[in-house]
Amino acid sequence: MDFDHDKFHIFQRRSILIGAFKGLLLSAVLGRMFYLQVIEGQKYKTMAEKNRISVRPISPGRGLIVDLKEEILARNDQNFSAFFLREKTDDVEKSLSAFVKLLHLTDGEQERIRRFLKSRKKFLPVLLKENLTWEQVAKIQFAMPHLPGIFIDVGEIRSYPYKGLLAHLLGYVGSISPEEQKKNPDPIYTIPGMKIGRSGIESAFDNQLRGTPGAKQLEVNALGRVVRELAHDPGKIGKKVQLTIHLGLQQRIGELLQEHQSGSCVVMDAQTGAVYGCVSHPGYDPNLFVGGISDTSWKQFLEDPARPLTNKVIAGQYAPGSIFKMTIALAALEHNAVNKNHQVFCKGYIDYGNHRFHCVHKHGCGTVNFHRAIQKSCDSFFYDLGGRLSIDQIAKTARMLGYGQKYDLGLTGESPGLIPDKAWKIKKHGVPWVGGDTINASIGQGYILVTPLQIAVMTARFANGGKAVTPYFVRQVDNELVHPVKFPELDFNPENIDIIVDGMKAVVQPDGTGKHAFIEDPSFQMGGKTATTQVKRISMEDREKGLVGNEHRPWHHRDHAMFTCFGPTDNPRYALAIIVDHGGFGGSVAAPLAKKIMLACKEFKPAELV
Repeated sequence: MDFDHDKFHIFQRRSILIGAFKGLLLSAVLGRMFYLQVIEGQKYKTMAEKNRISVRPISPGRGLIVDLKEEILARNDQNFSAFFLREKTDDVEKSLSAFVKLLHLTDGEQERIRRFLKSRKKFLPVLLKENLTWEQVAKIQFAMPHLPGIFIDVGEIRSYPYKGLLAHLLGYVGSISPEEQKKNPDPIYTIPGMKIGRSGIESAFDNQLRGTPGAKQLEVNALGRVVRELAHDPGKIGKKVQLTIHLGLQQRIGELLQEHQSGSCVVMDAQTGAVYGCVSHPGYDPNLFVGGISDTSWKQFLEDPARPLTNKVIAGQYAPGSIFKMTIALAALEHNAVNKNHQVFCKGYIDYGNHRFHCVHKHGCGTVNFHRAIQKSCDSFFYDLGGRLSIDQIAKTARMLGYGQKYDLGLTGESPGLIPDKAWKIKKHGVPWVGGDTINASIGQGYILVTPLQIAVMTARFANGGKAVTPYFVRQVDNELVHPVKFPELDFNPENIDIIVDGMKAVVQPDGTGKHAFIEDPSFQMGGKTATTQVKRISMEDREKGLVGNEHRPWHHRDHAMFTCFGPTDNPRYALAIIVDHGGFGGSVAAPLAKKIMLACKEFKPAELV
């Protein structure tokens, strides 16, 4: 009995010890669970959320660019892009190599990706390829189990529906480089695939067009595949920019210039400065630059003799030729070198010093005055005026008319041209200015260089009676009008301006050098001036062989055909400058094109929309 009693006590003690141990163990487990779930619960909940939730930034929707009639010139299209999030894979090289092989990426594309991989943190997505086709999207989706860390996202890509027609004006957007990301602290620069304006209006108004970035919260599985979207903040779209360009007029100009290998044209409002048409031909497709242009395409652009990448309207530099004669005439009148009744007898040339300077009319023009000299473009008359002026007097008048300067357009690549004076030649060439230089300048040859836009400005200032009108391209930003400055009156005698303008009106009459620009409609007459500028001097050997015509020379040695005009003459609104590169004669090539463009102005009436 005692033995059984002892066994019971031993068993009881052991049960108590085991129970106590179990109790302690259970308490420890419960305590740990309490610690993890209650005290540290929020921390581990957040960690768990991070493992299944991915927050991805969204590039802001870029603002639209529209024309005078709200026609869309630059828009945003749906875009599928592939991104790489390295923290989602243990083998970066394996995933990347599989993707490169799958889509056959070029060496240039691979180099760009590796530059970004080196510069970005592992938790930031890197853009691998954008603007994916449906076929490419399907390939990636099918191979997703073998592409850890790689995912497809839907966004927007900038699109230019009119391609080369507006390329030089609109410009284009491009990706942000790793170097730019390092230099710029703006968080928007870290968004994968983010684009910024690289040229044209896209660059000049980049801050307004950009918008505010957004973000989306996604639930993803272990492979990184999106299960569902939890939250979406689209951000704020950029501001809309309305240009002064009239798309219909722009298209008409583009169609006319297509008939030639190279050229440019600008149409502006003679009263307000609004630019309604601005075409540099040939253009380029800005869509090629959005995702990164290929080396082959870039090389083709650079080697094209027609210079498609150059905005010839603001960057093309030309000797103005006979168009500069109006400047010489005004300078002579303003500086009292002659009076308004001045006449010259043209016998086909004049002798100045030891040199003979020939008139374009080799048999002479007879007795000519200002009116007749401008109408017939008599060189001898302007040689005579040039001989009575200093180059500094000519330069002063030229600059007042708009030559030799840039305009605050915000467009890259604008050239000021060149209006030389005595100081310039000493500084540039180390020799003094001589009389023969002035004689050459008096017919727009020699050192003088101007742009088509400057020619249009000069014509506008004559047409509006001497107001210092300046060009502009942007009408409003998000319905907020961009008001141009009030233009001051130039310090010219109105009577002298009228003398030049009357001569310009005579140019486009049936017996003027611009007769092919004559408009039969009496309600829409215009004034103008022709010019044919020599590109390469004709040698004596070629003259003796009779090889003096453009048809005897290679394209790049042929004369430039130029014409400038304004209209209608009773209420001038439109000032135009057109240059057909290596096109031949201004009167027979450029003037007929200008007539058609002016008739398009009459048809579309863009001045009534500003």
